[in-house]
Amino acid sequence: GLTGLAGIPVKRGKIIRPLYDLRKADILEYLRRNRFAWCEDLSNDRPAYDRNFIRHELLPLLRKRLNRSVDRAILNLSETTADEAVVIEAVVTKAVRRSVAVSPGGKVLVRVETMHTYHKWLRYRILRACFALLGEEMPDREVIVRLDQVLSGARKALSLPHQLRAAVVNGTLVLYRPTPKWQQKSVGIGGITTLGIGGLRLHAKLTTESSSIPKRQRLAQKVG
Repeated sequence: GLTGLAGIPVKRGKIIRPLYDLRKADILEYLRRNRFAWCEDLSNDRPAYDRNFIRHELLPLLRKRLNRSVDRAILNLSETTADEAVVIEAVVTKAVRRSVAVSPGGKVLVRVETMHTYHKWLRYRILRACFALLGEEMPDREVIVRLDQVLSGARKALSLPHQLRAAVVNGTLVLYRPTPKWQQKSVGIGGITTLGIGGLRLHAKLTTESSSIPKRQRLAQKVG
């Protein structure tokens, strides 16, 4: 997709790649001319790695048969795609805010009527974003296509990867993980244990037998 074509950005957070626009040959020429020593990663010469196959075999062939400036052409494509990806991401984010909500119980709710106003491509991007809201990895295209069929009414419900379920209820596509009927969970005494049911947490602590009995019940025992 666009993210792959955009490649590694020049700047990502605190990481900056100042030599991004330079060819290896230019860097080596500069080092030799100024008599600087350098070291190289020996794995860069091993053809078993895909990146080395592209550098040492595929790119030279493309330069020879198609375009002597193929390196610059690919770099220009990467930069253009990165700029377009920023704009597209803004469009997707706005559409997600308009059509998707998360319930207090962690279910992702998608407005079916709103989704029908979008192009198929945008619907696919929104559905992918739903998996991110559920904390799951991006699914493959086949899963998104089947999920879009639930939106259109071609399917009533759908079982998804990672034990997720999807169904349309009262005009809303609901993506959720069914809660098991029972759970077995070890509880640490003196600490807090997350139960995994609606975000509930249990705080367990030791107490004496007498203090654990309500005050009124202790009084009743004394009177009796």
